[in-house]
Amino acid sequence: RLGYAKMTIGRAFDELEVLGFAEGRKQGKERHIHFTKQGKALWDYALPAMRDPVKRRILLSDLGHARQPLIAAGETALSQYSNITPPSHATYAIHAGSAEAKTLAGYGIDAQDAEEDYIELELWTYDPRLLSTDGAVDRLSLYLSLREEKDERVQQAMEAMLRSMRW
Repeated sequence: RLGYAKMTIGRAFDELEVLGFAEGRKQGKERHIHFTKQGKALWDYALPAMRDPVKRRILLSDLGHARQPLIAAGETALSQYSNITPPSHATYAIHAGSAEAKTLAGYGIDAQDAEEDYIELELWTYDPRLLSTDGAVDRLSLYLSLREEKDERVQQAMEAMLRSMRW
């Protein structure tokens, strides 16, 4: 369902156990995992080990070459989850390994060539559509993608977004 090999999932389980986030047990051929904490407590505990899902960002003059609808990311998505004003340019996310990403990356433009009306495309390490809702990346992945942002209003909006979540 997730598009990952059984071995990759097994390694992820191993890493969760080693880091102390979860405990695993085998039941026949199946492997079950139980997280040691739940909700916000798990998030706070795991946050230092989590990384930004964005591999690379490219600028596009338009999305005319996109074959599928893209999902909102960055401050564009944050504006859907908080009261922050949407940015002057839209940001979208796509899985870096997808054929669509490779096609769109070929139409990237340099920052100095970017006119006022450009689009930022984030190439993610995993498919952001797997966890997205309402046309935007999920809140926790969004937080990880923006947590190094220096803008105080973005930081405040992210904290408000996390506080509003049902854990």
